[in-house]
Amino acid sequence: MSDSDKPVPIIAPPLDHVPRLPLSEAAYAKLRLQRLVEREERVRAEERLSGWVVEKMVDGTKERDCAEWEKRLGIGGSLRRDAIEWILEVGRSLSNARC
Repeated sequence: MSDSDKPVPIIAPPLDHVPRLPLSEAAYAKLRLQRLVEREERVRAEERLSGWVVEKMVDGTKERDCAEWEKRLGIGGSLRRDAIEWILEVGRSLSNARC
């Protein structure tokens, strides 16, 4: 029997395999964030830490969450606003320098 006469094995997926379309970039990013939050919750539970940060991340950021962060970090709203203004100023300077 020559090489051309030998049967070629057929490689097939398992019978219970259901093919799925690839995830979009947004869906993949969301999945990664969900896994990150789950991992953070697991580590916090292992270390017996409070879960308030994870709960706030899952619920989404709202104005009252900013006040909660400011209170827990011991900073005022003005420091947060100053930091954001500085970040925007530096970002503008960098983008102008590239032009």
